[in-house]
Parts: sequence; structure tokens; C-alpha cells
Amino acid sequence: MNPLIALAVLMGTAFTMPLFEKAGLKPARLIFLAALTLLLVISGGILVNLLNGSPDLEVATAGFKAPFSINFR
Repeated sequence: MNPLIALAVLMGTAFTMPLFEKAGLKPARLIFLAALTLLLVISGGILVNLLNGSPDLEVATAGFKAPFSINFR
């Protein structure tokens, strides 16, 4: 599982929540809960992979070394 997906979910939810709040409180709550559930699944998948002995994953967001990009290790 790629940790950048979790970052994209968080940012996408944060930027679209005002649009869903204008549509009503119920759709906004559903989108929020769906994002939380997806983050739980992503985090759980990463944890299961680590517990099963998979190698560490290094992700470079812009193809550059730090400090010119965000790198996850």
C-alpha cells in the first residue's frame, strides 16, 4: 500500500468538505466517515504488511531527494 494515497485522501477530503456542506450536513458527514474508513483500511494494510515482514518502503513525491521534496521512509 502506498502511503501517498492516505495523504491524497486527507487533502481531497479537506478541500471538498465545504462543497459537501453546502449540499447538506448528511452528505458531508457521509463523506467524512468514508474518508476515515478508507484511512483506517490503508493504515491497517500498511501495518499488516510490516508485521508480515515486508521490506521498508521509500516513497519520493517529486523524484528529488530531501529537502526538495517530501520523502516517506
